[in-house]
Amino acid sequence: MQVLNQPTRIAVGESQGAINALFQTLQQEYAADSEMRAMMLHSQLTALMVWLNRQGTQQAEVSDKVERKRARGASF
Repeated sequence: MQVLNQPTRIAVGESQGAINALFQTLQQEYAADSEMRAMMLHSQLTALMVWLNRQGTQQAEVSDKVERKRARGASF
């Protein structure tokens, strides 16, 4: 996961409700002593990691586009 290689800030944006629900579910599952708890926690953490990685990839693509535009503008 590239997003974990360095500190970064990721905007939640339109996903705020889903991310809040995911963290709430993680907290509830962690506090409970349910059957197959570890598997459920692993699944939820995997979903969070996938979301973080996708957001980090999108931010990197936007940053690359901005940098290319700057480079083209500087060459004129």
